[in-house]
Amino acid sequence: MDPEQVRLIFKDTYNFYLKHKDASYSDQMVTEAKELSRKYGDSDLVRHITVELCTIIEQGGNNNERFNQ
Repeated sequence: MDPEQVRLIFKDTYNFYLKHKDASYSDQMVTEAKELSRKYGDSDLVRHITVELCTIIEQGGNNNERFNQ
């Protein structure tokens, strides 16, 4: 994986987060996360980022509490 691909992964996953952050967990969100993963050849990096983002969104952003302690 080259640096440009990593940059694009971060850009696309950030845009994914912005799109879904104010919504509740949904099948559409999961489908889009899977599409992102496929776009980058089922990259572990994409999978880890999207799983974490889906978890944060599902919990309504409450996941940040562990960092504020």
